[in-house]
Amino acid sequence: MNTESDRAAIEAVLIRYVNANDADDWAGMTACFTESARWGDLPPQGRAGLLERFSTMRTRAAEMMPIDDVRSAQHAVSNVEITVDGDTATSYCLATAYLLGPRGDREVLLVRGITYRDYLVRTDEGWLIDHRQHQLNWMFEAAPL
Repeated sequence: MNTESDRAAIEAVLIRYVNANDADDWAGMTACFTESARWGDLPPQGRAGLLERFSTMRTRAAEMMPIDDVRSAQHAVSNVEITVDGDTATSYCLATAYLLGPRGDREVLLVRGITYRDYLVRTDEGWLIDHRQHQLNWMFEAAPL
């Protein structure tokens, strides 16, 4: 592959991840990672550990944020920077996440600014994330219409 096609394939992985997240497709999210993948500063969990993490993240989100239940999520990825070095690559991107759900007797919309820093490897399955660092940069609440 050439560098431009590598970059396009890597960006496709980043987009596939957020689209699967929005569809509550935990297996689809997991498929974006290597068998030995790491999340943040946690020890390597691999796909099995990530599948467990992803399948419970809506519940954990409701415990960590001012929302009772995440009924709908939408992520948008932007400002993608990718550096390819042979069969390894790094990427940096911003994501804006919109989370809709109830708090008590009213609907709330949480808007979150996230940074993803990824370390990727070329595999027989194509480019996959081997280590993802996820950072929440800011969050605010908006009134849903």
